[in-house]
Amino acid sequence: MNKIFKNVFYLGSSDIISRFLNFIAVIYLARSFGPKEMGLIAASISILTIGNILAELGLPILGTKIISRSSKNFSGFLKKILTLRLYLSIIIFLIILIILRIYFFESDFYYLSIIYLLALFPASFLMEWVFQGFQNFKIISKGRILSTSIYLIWIILFINKESDLIFIPIGWILSIFFQSFYLGIINFKFLKIEYGKTNFSKYQILKKALPLALSTIIAQLIIQFPPIFLGFNDSFQGGLFNVSFRLIVFLLMLNRIFYSLFFPTITKLINENDKIFKIYFTVVLKSIVFLSMYIGIISIQISNNFFTFIFGENYQDSFEIFQILCFYFIFSLINSVFTFTLIGLDKENIYLKSLIIGALGFILFFLLTEYTLAIRFSICLVIFQIISLGIMSVELMKTIKFNYLSSIFFPLILLFIMVFLKNVLNSYNSNFLFLINMIVFPLILFYILNISSSDKKFLMNNLK
Repeated sequence: MNKIFKNVFYLGSSDIISRFLNFIAVIYLARSFGPKEMGLIAASISILTIGNILAELGLPILGTKIISRSSKNFSGFLKKILTLRLYLSIIIFLIILIILRIYFFESDFYYLSIIYLLALFPASFLMEWVFQGFQNFKIISKGRILSTSIYLIWIILFINKESDLIFIPIGWILSIFFQSFYLGIINFKFLKIEYGKTNFSKYQILKKALPLALSTIIAQLIIQFPPIFLGFNDSFQGGLFNVSFRLIVFLLMLNRIFYSLFFPTITKLINENDKIFKIYFTVVLKSIVFLSMYIGIISIQISNNFFTFIFGENYQDSFEIFQILCFYFIFSLINSVFTFTLIGLDKENIYLKSLIIGALGFILFFLLTEYTLAIRFSICLVIFQIISLGIMSVELMKTIKFNYLSSIFFPLILLFIMVFLKNVLNSYNSNFLFLINMIVFPLILFYILNISSSDKKFLMNNLK
């Protein structure tokens, strides 16, 4: 088994296990507390997510990028990033604490959010980015499984229908603490860190990370705004949206695997062999488009009874939300190819530009339409990804020559045709339509993308 298959195995198995355990925890909480409480939990987790993004300020992505290029002066670089993250965590915690105290003081949302935010401090020492740079995914996998296992065990042992909601974030904090502790010990044991001087000052590190930080902040603000808004204004709809989005998050484990595996490889190829990099980009784009659309079209086939069976009768309306969010999954996964390529090319400003314009599209659709809040937010997220994809692809075509029509446009047309047929014919013969999407759709998609045997051979040869 060569290196790529080992890495895929470690990342794939750990993400499947960890996200499945998290999904079990969501089901348990959903059945214990109902949509309203789940809306509050989702909103509080979103506050933590925003806090974590602000405290990271793009430093982990920058760290992975620099380590994948060269490990020189790594020890001093690591120390400065960890120090910066701790300082930022303290500052962000205090800022959000003040904001929450002014607007939400003595509410359930306030207390839940404050306790969740305590997870910023152990998270500041989380060093997954170090192992991603060195492509040591076995250790990353063990850390993720350890974290989610501790969280699920805590939920099952200490949470029930009568429990106070504030006990839930305590389990989250413990899971992050033990993951950080585990990775820290392994890091010092196997990488044999000895602190020394680095060419980067703390100011230079922050300056280099700024475009990545702004991009990540905008992306996460857009993603986390719906659960926060719903949790505060309509927590019932927030709960419906939350369980649907959690399913999408489970599917997006592919995104994290792709980032961990291909971002260091893309960065290396850009610096070592420009010709191979351009071929590599085209082949990877075709593969991700095929994978995302096939998984997306199958996910859309999920029965409307699925949510009531898994989460309970109160979650029947989550079905329509999930179907819309399947398109968010598809575009999000495709966008990752462009995102990591632009970052590898040191064109973070283009990525930032695409997110800003995508965010404007999100805001305009939200303000100008009259759908129910959960449905409106779901469509807004899809629009955000579509606009971002369009801008990044146009800009990247100036650097890399690839066939936009066969790689993206025609596959999207095929996808929309199949979805249209599903909506028209589903009530007549759903089993037949499911088989069509399972067998005929991938064959046509494979033909449109023109994935050749030489493409597959090239990909395998350059992933060893």
